[in-house]
Amino acid sequence: MSREQKIRMLISALRKQVLFRISAQDIRDGRLEEARKAFRDQGTRHKSPLETSGEVDVFPTSGAPIGSEWITPVNGNIERVIIYAHGGGFVAGAATTHRGVAGDLALGANAAVMNVDYRLAPEHPFPAGMRDIQESIRWLTGTIGVPNTAISVAGESAGASICLSALIDPKIKVGGLVLMSTFLSLLPNTGEFKGSLETNRDFDYLSPESLSVFGELYGVHSKSSGTSLPYTPRGRREREGA
Repeated sequence: MSREQKIRMLISALRKQVLFRISAQDIRDGRLEEARKAFRDQGTRHKSPLETSGEVDVFPTSGAPIGSEWITPVNGNIERVIIYAHGGGFVAGAATTHRGVAGDLALGANAAVMNVDYRLAPEHPFPAGMRDIQESIRWLTGTIGVPNTAISVAGESAGASICLSALIDPKIKVGGLVLMSTFLSLLPNTGEFKGSLETNRDFDYLSPESLSVFGELYGVHSKSSGTSLPYTPRGRREREGA
């Protein structure tokens, strides 16, 4: 079997997961919660190898304004804190579904990872998730007393997008930012997908249509807040007062 065939088989297996195979119509028909539960159950059934090996401790974050958990190395002198935002298309996922990534960060950076359960769309569209990350930073600096320079913010996919938007606020200062496979393009579906979205359609984990639906549910422009995503052209104009 060639390398390309192996990749195709792997991608095919991954895309059978319930969350990322549902269509826009499925979501509108009310199957989103079903997909969320399947995603959470998967994370519960398959514990991170780091958890089972005893290399990290996992325990609830006490007193934090946003639901979260701490993941810390069992052996090591913790020198910094990382706020981690999971992936899931803005509409699914949880701290429990991404403990493996958070645990790797804790070990690799010798850090205490604050694994955040930010609010999900469409019940909580932009800027809810962004504000949850901002509040987590303020809690660490204001209540816990962690220096800004000792805090890094890390996110994957949709979580990376949320972290990036959280740091647009010039009042929010941290020591580092790590973005993994950032979900940046939230433009509505025009029916025309170009570049790698089209050429990699058969290989990518997420279809262009799914990305468009997730962006739509998150809200390119939030009617409730009247605020555009800060890194879009409209968002930049709003920040600059244009």
